[in-house]
Amino acid sequence: MSRILLVDGSGLIYRSFYAFIKNPLRNSKGENTSAAFGYTKSLLKVLDELNPEYAAVSFDLPKPTERHLLFKEYKAKRPPMPDELKPQVGKIKEITLALGLPIVEVEGYEADDVIATLAKLAREKGFEVIIFSMDKDIMQVLSPGIKMLNMRPTTTEFEWIEVPDVKEKFGVPPELIPDYLGLSGDTSDNIPGVPGIGPKTAKKLLEEYGSLEKVLENVDRIPGRIGKLLKKHKKQAEESKYLAVLKLDVPVQVKIEDLKRREVDKEKLIRVFQELEFYSLLKELSGEGEKVEFEEVEELPELEGETISVIPCVKDGWVYGFSVSSGVKNYLVRRKKPVPSASFYVLEDAKNTAWALEWEIPEKFFDIALADYLLHPLRTDHSVERIALEMRGVVLSPSSNSFYPGKAYYAVKLWKEVEKRLEEEGLLELYYKIELPLVRVLFAMEKHGIMIDVDFFRELSRMLERELEDLEKEIFGLAGLKFNIRSPKQLSDVLFKQMGLPPVKKTKTGYSTDSEVLAKLAEKYEIARLLLSFRELDKLRSTYIDVLPTLVNPETGRIHASFNQMVTATGRLSSSNPNLQNIPIKGDLGKEIRKGFIAPPGKLIISADYSQIELRILAHVSSDENLIRAFKEGRDIHSNTASLVFGVPPDEITHDMRRKAKVVNFGIVYGMSPYGLSKELGIDVHEAERFIKNYFSAFPGVEKWIREIVKFAKEKGYVRTLFGRKREIPELRSPQRQVREYGERIAINTPIQGTAADIIKLAMVNLHRRFEKEKMKSAMVLQIHDELVFEVPEEEREKAKKIIKEEMENAVELKVPLEVEIGEGRNWYEAH
Repeated sequence: MSRILLVDGSGLIYRSFYAFIKNPLRNSKGENTSAAFGYTKSLLKVLDELNPEYAAVSFDLPKPTERHLLFKEYKAKRPPMPDELKPQVGKIKEITLALGLPIVEVEGYEADDVIATLAKLAREKGFEVIIFSMDKDIMQVLSPGIKMLNMRPTTTEFEWIEVPDVKEKFGVPPELIPDYLGLSGDTSDNIPGVPGIGPKTAKKLLEEYGSLEKVLENVDRIPGRIGKLLKKHKKQAEESKYLAVLKLDVPVQVKIEDLKRREVDKEKLIRVFQELEFYSLLKELSGEGEKVEFEEVEELPELEGETISVIPCVKDGWVYGFSVSSGVKNYLVRRKKPVPSASFYVLEDAKNTAWALEWEIPEKFFDIALADYLLHPLRTDHSVERIALEMRGVVLSPSSNSFYPGKAYYAVKLWKEVEKRLEEEGLLELYYKIELPLVRVLFAMEKHGIMIDVDFFRELSRMLERELEDLEKEIFGLAGLKFNIRSPKQLSDVLFKQMGLPPVKKTKTGYSTDSEVLAKLAEKYEIARLLLSFRELDKLRSTYIDVLPTLVNPETGRIHASFNQMVTATGRLSSSNPNLQNIPIKGDLGKEIRKGFIAPPGKLIISADYSQIELRILAHVSSDENLIRAFKEGRDIHSNTASLVFGVPPDEITHDMRRKAKVVNFGIVYGMSPYGLSKELGIDVHEAERFIKNYFSAFPGVEKWIREIVKFAKEKGYVRTLFGRKREIPELRSPQRQVREYGERIAINTPIQGTAADIIKLAMVNLHRRFEKEKMKSAMVLQIHDELVFEVPEEEREKAKKIIKEEMENAVELKVPLEVEIGEGRNWYEAH
């Protein structure tokens, strides 16, 4: 017996869309892809499990049906199709056809009617009929040989529904489902039924009388309230049943035999999946992936003059060799070095490739992963595997085989196409002027490393241990008992149950004891203040003070941190092993940690920090006259803001006024809302609103720029830095207000913070070249936020300071001058 699958496409689309409503799926353009993904995933699962020879998918069409014309309230409560769903319908239909599934739609008829008609026709021809639907209306057509496949709510599990299941579920056989709905109604379709009659009464009446018509014929024999309701709403009951009855005579212009599944159009599916960025589905579609023939060799042939890709072969953290491809010939070498000479190299993460193969970064190369990062800064995966999957729809298989040379082959095959995309996106100059040269700079910094005073950190750890013990005793004394301070649950019990402190915030597991809660409680309770101190000391000790000595390389006696170029969406660098960005700038302990970073004998540490670079960039992009004037005249920018916002002369500005102005200045750069500012300053929201209003009155150019950049971001879906770095902002398309507001803050901050990142990167590139050109022994060793740290021989001190200031302040020409503050000392603290 042949099997036919009939799919309620519209029902599956809506179910898939709302399944992800709290966390919608989006591609890098910010487009919602939830419905298309859920629909495709579910359909593929059904096809895989059932493998039907015949199939048809039906969708509702916009044209009103007979039911709408006869009963204007029919489905009236259903909201219109969400704006984010509309664009997906066309793609879903493309996917359906590419999967080889015929689409059957008839104007003036609902998808359920079409499915019911096709089910009847198919059954008459002896087909086994399976209906994939989530709609209970369709159950009325079930019979021996016609069954239904439903998807359980909130899961991806399927549920089979056959004739006995309908009886068990509703208390009536399939053919009485319209009668049942005629009495009890159906809120999802706005079928009214008889007000006051629910499922139990409907079931009881149909059991006794056999049909709605018989119930209404015997209405005089039905006593009490039910009888009165039936008499009053007789016509409505009849109309409701009429609305619920599916049509079995839809004029479908197709024969069942024509619904045979066609060949899957793999190329079309790949194209649509690439556009929607369904990479997991692309992998499933590609299966084993494309095989690349390769030759395993001891010695490589002459490759001088060729463009080649070199990819390290790594397994379980060990480098066993490398693969090489010219795009024509592919080789596998089971050793680390030497790497073959060539005229040009295509690399995946050049810095880490150089580390893995104990190699120097070549003179001429293209870093395909770095290019992909510029194209897709929100992604975390910039591997050749991902690029090949996106651009060619191929899986580099077998992925578990570390010696598979497909990566090298595709890297050399795709780099020109990736470069072309950089050009199309306006990112080529950023790539070749800043990002690519920076790879060599970061590699040199990592190789050089920085010295730390191990004994200093060990003594600091012992001192902190004593401080933590003292704090612990004080906390236990105030609590009246001993407990594990590091356990959130125990701490919550002690604070809110034992001591009776007022809870601030509740989580799934109980009352929160996070930093925000403790800060609020610290305003009144000493124990909360002590707990905050304990946490800060404990975290710094476990994250830095105890860890830093363990990171010292025994051969060099230095820490060699990793500087990550492809992590942040704004373009800022990050660091790991250790994460230097998180060392606190303020506070005594942050200062103490910096004392442990030292210069060797005969050298000193120089720190160069951009002064208020983000506010200077804000002045440039906004062209605000007051802000530009303040920087050009060298005024204290926070006092200047305080004077304008509070309306008092500069000589009357108090410390508190300046502090508040500083928060407002930086808050504006980060798109801070009145609520955020009120929390930061500890004032009410109305006062915060007044501060922001006064700020914009003083700096109207800033307000105008913010308005324009947010508008641009909403229209285009992205923002750029002054150097062209692009960041998509999918949050702006979210249906959730809070997420959209977060997107607006990103739109304001990214051009500022991203431009600051670009400037400091450009300065790093220029400084590295200048040191090399001048044949200096000075070395850049750290980059943290807006600060560069150098290790400089004493004899180069003045020359290095002059060059550093020169290159950093002249990295780019803005409408206001860039200023760099330089310090020096035997350790980072003294220099900072």
